[in-house]
Amino acid sequence: MGACESETELLRRALQVPYHRLELPACDKGGVEVLLRRDDLIDPHASGNKFYKLFYNLKAAQRAGATRLVTAGGAWSNHLYALAHTARNAGFLSRALVRGERPGKLSQTLQDAERVGMELVFVSRDHYRSICQQGPNDLGAGDYYIPEGGANGAGEKGAAVLGQAIGAKLGSSRPEFVCMAVGTGGTLKGVAQALPPSISCVGVSVLKAPAGSSAIGRAMGAGNWRLLWGFAGNGYGRALPEPMVKFWRDFELKHQIPLDPVYTVKALYAVESLAAQGYWPRNSRIIVVHSGGLQGRRGFAAQIKWPEPTYSLCC
Repeated sequence: MGACESETELLRRALQVPYHRLELPACDKGGVEVLLRRDDLIDPHASGNKFYKLFYNLKAAQRAGATRLVTAGGAWSNHLYALAHTARNAGFLSRALVRGERPGKLSQTLQDAERVGMELVFVSRDHYRSICQQGPNDLGAGDYYIPEGGANGAGEKGAAVLGQAIGAKLGSSRPEFVCMAVGTGGTLKGVAQALPPSISCVGVSVLKAPAGSSAIGRAMGAGNWRLLWGFAGNGYGRALPEPMVKFWRDFELKHQIPLDPVYTVKALYAVESLAAQGYWPRNSRIIVVHSGGLQGRRGFAAQIKWPEPTYSLCC
């Protein structure tokens, strides 16, 4: 990501991301074209939406004269993984406030983050909730804080560049949708704001309970977006139920594209499940955003019982 120095370069790289035409039985039967936008390929560390959400945060930290990036996340957080590498490449120190007690053995994600210089500080779950709501109360003069998932104004501004690039691919007379998995809602908001009103932005929540729907709705405001629930499986970051595992396996064996089970598997599963219910208009086109996060597959090794597609994680 260090090579992406300007807004012009950011948009150029976003426009170069390839699309893959998918073959999904229910979508094909319903006359729905599905394209997978391969943002997992945009950067080896800050892949997917993290590439966009960190760009303007990094610029803001540089303008502020910060020397250390501080953030928060869980044991398998794609955001922590991306930020640790991005900070190192850009010459920043980094610190992560990690949810829960320090385990006897760190997750592979945290091992990677620590190996590239990120300081890990484990905090209680109550303290973590407070940090997410109000920010940390012990920031130093050289610290720049990036919220969990990169969900702030700078992150949304970066996501809007993703929306610009997608908008350049769309714009026909067909019903058109952009679909993505949603955690905090920052990417959905940025993308939706950049798309014309004629294109619907559909977010698939990866959270099991819709308790946060009102908060996401308030943050999003009115617009050309909708949020879908009921496709979170057993919950955020938890083992997937068998129907999702089967879909994941069949998809990877057919398309040879690796998916991350926390986000993109759920988004694609939702698209296909809804097609079987006649949710999408015939002759519509859907772009599904592959939000990267392939490093998180390592936390689901016990569920992957098939030959994996080729992909690499660089350290």
